[in-house]
Amino acid sequence: SEPAESAPMAKGAYVTYDQYSSSMATYDASMVVLFFHAAWCPDCRKTDMNLTASGAPAGVTVVKVDYDGATDLKARYGITKQHTFVLIDKDGMAKKTFTGTFDAASIKDALS
Repeated sequence: SEPAESAPMAKGAYVTYDQYSSSMATYDASMVVLFFHAAWCPDCRKTDMNLTASGAPAGVTVVKVDYDGATDLKARYGITKQHTFVLIDKDGMAKKTFTGTFDAASIKDALS
């Protein structure tokens, strides 16, 4: 099969916060969604498994943020529970917050 780069609807990216932080400019062309993930959360594990298997929606970068460790980010975006998603703009401003999504299709639906 062809590499994703040459496909007209290339898959989005599913990356860790460290990967995102070290190369933010790489993701400027996509919508960026922070995924506050906790290893002990069954819903988070289900979503992580689905995104690892299928990737993020086309045109979207989902950034896996450690819920237990990212106290600054949780405070910045007002996150009070794990399995929360935050759509951010290029300047890092929150545009939309949502929960209840478990795979690429439901994330895409929440963004539309």
